[in-house]
Amino acid sequence: GSTEAGRPSRRYGIELSGVWQPSSRWTVDADATFTQSRYDDGDVSASYVKGAVRHTANAGVTFRPASAWSTALRVRHIGPRQLTEDGSLFGASSTVFNAQVGYRIKHNLSLALEVLNLTNQRFPDMEYIYASRLPGEAAPVTDLHYHPGEPRSFRFMVKYSFD
Repeated sequence: GSTEAGRPSRRYGIELSGVWQPSSRWTVDADATFTQSRYDDGDVSASYVKGAVRHTANAGVTFRPASAWSTALRVRHIGPRQLTEDGSLFGASSTVFNAQVGYRIKHNLSLALEVLNLTNQRFPDMEYIYASRLPGEAAPVTDLHYHPGEPRSFRFMVKYSFD
């Protein structure tokens, strides 16, 4: 990948965040973003910013049934992204669920098991439109290319704080 100067653009958006704790055992949190990204150089036929995501959401519920235990269920949604500057093609949105069970051994030592992509959802993590040529093809073909999202996986964590 590379980063280079591009066309001037305007990006507008709003981000909403909230946390609700109905009791000492339950916590609900959510974040959402809504954006509009457009090039601002007068070319209305190609005004969409490639790769710009329209909306995202991240929410979770955490339950602590006992002082040492905790469980959480989280959802992450990434909305469609513009794939072409003329706005004719958008990438797919994705929604992934993650879960976690944790146990605090001491005030500064805890363990957790996390299941990422709990439902083993198949989704494109990132999508692109560009020309490529396979062996045997006479000319490059413009097509959709994507990086697949990670399948269900497990992560074990040990956390120690020096305080």
